Amino acid sequence: STMSQYPFPHHPRPTPHQIFHLSPSASQADIKSRYYELVREHHPDSAHAQHIPASERHSRFQSITAAYEVLTGKSR
Repeated sequence: STMSQYPFPHHPRPTPHQIFHLSPSASQADIKSRYYELVREHHPDSAHAQHIPASERHSRFQSITAAYEVLTGKSR
């Protein structure tokens, strides 16, 4: 289906938790497994994302990656 299980937030500057659809108490394991689901769904080459303009796909993917780095403590 084309309906996203974890749609990308529509408002500007969503928080990492909003992008990941996780609560602030989510475990690192939850974050990691959700990241893989988000990558599968929002990767610029994913079939799920083909209806979205390429520039939007790339910026979403960058946001997801940046959010993951924040949630896993790799980014300050």
